[in-house]
Amino acid sequence: MSKRKRNDGTQLEKLVTYIEGLHLPDNWTITPRALVKNEDGQVDAELDILIQGPVGTTHFSWLIECRDRPKGGRQSASWIEQLTTRRTRFNLSKVTAVSTTGFSGPALRAAKKFDIDIREFRTLSPEEFAQWPELKHMPIRVDYVNVTTVTFAFKLPTPPEADEAIREFLKTPEV
Repeated sequence: MSKRKRNDGTQLEKLVTYIEGLHLPDNWTITPRALVKNEDGQVDAELDILIQGPVGTTHFSWLIECRDRPKGGRQSASWIEQLTTRRTRFNLSKVTAVSTTGFSGPALRAAKKFDIDIREFRTLSPEEFAQWPELKHMPIRVDYVNVTTVTFAFKLPTPPEADEAIREFLKTPEV
């Protein structure tokens, strides 16, 4: 990231959105700059990256907030505390903080205490993000059933056209 067009975090958000979007399950969504509206339809907050999808019988929502502030130094514990509040306020399952300048000692301790994932992104090399966790390894249970026998019960008498349609439908396909 040697040549930066803007220091508002947009480039970092786009890159993180791309990387995270590579391995999401098909039925998940990733929304950059997600707008959260209140009851009156007014924008209440803007979330950098919001990832959502089903996990079993529940809904999972993951916020990723990005900071690209080279002159600001390492990110502070106060940012981690703000993200903790956002998780509660918007009922998020998970929150991740991504910074190009790293995190202070107090921020690292706060992230551990409040269960906020942290990631540093200093260069554009594949090695930089190769170790990031991916959702593609999320355990998913899929059951397959092989049906060998089926019994149907029909109310009698069956009309002749229904009887014929049922018999046609149940024919064994030719292999």
